Amino acid sequence: MRVSKLEKSIGIEVYATSSPGIGGVIRQSCEDFIVEELLVN
Repeated sequence: MRVSKLEKSIGIEVYATSSPGIGGVIRQSCEDFIVEELLVN
């Protein structure tokens, strides 16, 4: 996994984990965070 320049600038240089992960997708754009609220009657 590549470390961004921002992460490097604050001291994060590597990621380490013993778990295989879940295969998710990292959100990258504003549209990824749009929420539609549902009212419960």
